[in-house]
Amino acid sequence: MLFNSGPQVRESTCNQPLVENIFMAGTEKTPINFTVQDSGIKSGYKIRSSDSLIAITDLQNFADKEKYVWHTVTYDLVDGNATDHLSSHTVWLTIGTLENPSIGLCHYLTGEFPWGNSNLTSKDLPKVKRFSEHSKIWRADKPAQVLAAGGHMHAGATNLQIFKNSEVFCDSIATYGTANSGHAHGGMGMKKRQVKAGNYTNSDVSFIENISMCEFPKGVPLAVNDAMHIQTNYDMELHKG
Repeated sequence: MLFNSGPQVRESTCNQPLVENIFMAGTEKTPINFTVQDSGIKSGYKIRSSDSLIAITDLQNFADKEKYVWHTVTYDLVDGNATDHLSSHTVWLTIGTLENPSIGLCHYLTGEFPWGNSNLTSKDLPKVKRFSEHSKIWRADKPAQVLAAGGHMHAGATNLQIFKNSEVFCDSIATYGTANSGHAHGGMGMKKRQVKAGNYTNSDVSFIENISMCEFPKGVPLAVNDAMHIQTNYDMELHKG
């Protein structure tokens, strides 16, 4: 995860001050772009002289010996004010319980949630093996253009749909691979932490190795008060999770 922190920083999901999550991905290596290639819309994430970048890396070693790891980040910078570029931000729409707020507590305490009770127990175990989960509704507080969208899912999920005003405009698909090749929320090396949705071992859990993204070179317009939410679809008979 990569955060920006500064006295003028406000994040876009809940309009909270000081810290903004600007990048997050698992080992499926999903790119998060603040500009879209071949788009007529110039955009980027603007950094102020008072800002500081903070990186949090969660590493997992499947071997029984110590390893050295180098974490490198490459930034493409446009020096100066770049007044012809729009300021790009990420809105994080999250599904989960209050016990594990991965983005920020504000998202769980604000917004509309009209779909009734969750299909998950308080320990995030599914009541049935095939189900869908929705986020709360987020509403735009200013006009904007959506340039890219996509999902981050855990083992058992098949796809994540992103809605604008109750219509799907991005369907983010999970592709599964062999063990150790992707992301399973815990994985084989974290047996004490992982809560399985069935009577099987962690080595039976399939891994997500890729999640498709949607790009919109012409932009998807958002007006003030337009609603967005996400829906994740799970099939734990097809993919153990």
